[in-house]
Parts: sequence; structure tokens; C-alpha cells
Amino acid sequence: MNIKEKYNELLDCEYKFSLINEINVLKEQCIIENNTEFLFKCNLLISDIYIEHQNFNEALSLLMKDIKNVDKVVFKNVYLDFLDRLIYLYINKRNYNVALRYISEKEKELNVNDVDSFNRLYLEYSYVYGEINQLDKAEAYLQKILSNNPNRETKSVALSNITKIYVDKKNVNKAKQYLNECISYSDTHESEVYNDYLLAKVCILEDRPKEALQLYEGIFVN
Repeated sequence: MNIKEKYNELLDCEYKFSLINEINVLKEQCIIENNTEFLFKCNLLISDIYIEHQNFNEALSLLMKDIKNVDKVVFKNVYLDFLDRLIYLYINKRNYNVALRYISEKEKELNVNDVDSFNRLYLEYSYVYGEINQLDKAEAYLQKILSNNPNRETKSVALSNITKIYVDKKNVNKAKQYLNECISYSDTHESEVYNDYLLAKVCILEDRPKEALQLYEGIFVN
């Protein structure tokens, strides 16, 4: 079995700590065959195992050590994978300034024609700005998504996030406007439940506590 085949096999395994031993064996094979790309990918996989078990410091330590050695021209996709995980980790650690720095670095490396990747990037920007209470900036990035030919799922997320921003701003009319549009794009059970949550928030703003309570009770049932 060659390195790529073995790596793909490991990807399909359950992310237990014991899997790291098998990955390390593959890393030795990568070193012997001078396969730098999959050596990096092996470490990404190890970091994913740490992340799966919420061992964020171990994941961060491994990624920070490796990213310094990744040639972002030769291994561009691998470099982007490293950035994705660093963004995720720093958001989880609530270190939003560093997260923004890596999001900005990621933006420089994306293909200008990759609409889906840019829309995901805009979601990351929006989330971070929302967390630091810069709601206007958060909304601006969500509006960028809406004007950038998003797929149906991404559009649904953007609309629900804009609704939440207007709920936080206590702008009932705008919240209802975007929520009505969002409902028409919601195709999953999770999105429907979140829409009910947003509607309950709107009901509270409109001083309709009984309706809000009914919606919250339905959410708990679901």
C-alpha cells in the first residue's frame, strides 16, 4: 500500500488517540520516501485527533511548529488546511485578534475565482466580528456573501446570521424581513429549529412572551 492509500485509509478511521501510533508509522514512511506533502498531512491528521478530543493546546503546538516549514507556494492547499485549523483553534480560545490575522492571511492565498471558499471566509470574518460586538462589520461580510452567488446552504446561514444581528440590535422590522427570507431557504431540521429560536427572540422583542414560550418549548422537544 502506497503512502496516499494508507493515508486515505487512516482518514476513514475513528479519531482515537491510538490512531496516532499508526500515523507516526506512516510518517516514518514519508520521511524514508521524502514525501513532504503527506508528512505535513499526517501532522494535520494528528491535530484533527487532538481537536476532536478538545485537546486544543496540543493541536496548536503541533500546527504552529509545522506551519513555519510549509512552503505555501509548493503546498498551497496544505498551507490553507493549516490556516483553517489555526483559525478554528484561536476562535475556540477566544483569541479573536489572532484569528483575524490568520483569516486575513488565508484571504491572500485563496483563488479569486473560488466563490465557495471566499463565502466561507466571509462567514469566518462575520463570526469573529460578531463575537467582538462589531455588528456592522459582521453584517457587511454577510451581505458580501449574499452578493457573491452563494449556494443554498450558505445563503441560509448568512440570512439567519443577519437576522440574529438585527435581533441583537433590537431592530424588529429588519429581523423579521431577513427571517422570512431565511425560512424559504432552510432545508434541514437544524436550520428550522434555529429559525424557531430566532422567531422566539423576535416575539420577545414584540412583547409576545406566550408565543416565545411555545416556540422555546418546541425547541426543547426537538
